[in-house]
Amino acid sequence: MKHYCLTVDEIAHILEWRESGKDLPAAVAEVVALAQAYTTCMVCHTYLFARILERRRDSPEDLLSKIAQIYSLEEDLFFQIQEADQDFIECLVRDIRDQQGSLDDALISVQNAQSDHDYGKPIRR
Repeated sequence: MKHYCLTVDEIAHILEWRESGKDLPAAVAEVVALAQAYTTCMVCHTYLFARILERRRDSPEDLLSKIAQIYSLEEDLFFQIQEADQDFIECLVRDIRDQQGSLDDALISVQNAQSDHDYGKPIRR
């Protein structure tokens, strides 16, 4: 089973697609199609999703609607919300991230390693 952790931009594109039917970029559309076919699990990290909500100046009702939209993806395709459970935090703490890279990239790398049940492989070599 393949897992794919979404970036902030990809999450934002998917929200726009769900809200208004706006076309997805080709790479995101491919991941969505694989998730609809249940061959790849799309993973959304709550930290990255929260960054999208933080940037928006929407009303509280609109923000709640966006939260409901992201969680409703589980009904339509192979989608998982990663809420930083114990295994994820242990993996993140154990692996020293590259200080030159972004936190987003480190979180996605750790999430992908955890999705593959590989808790022993360091992120940085």
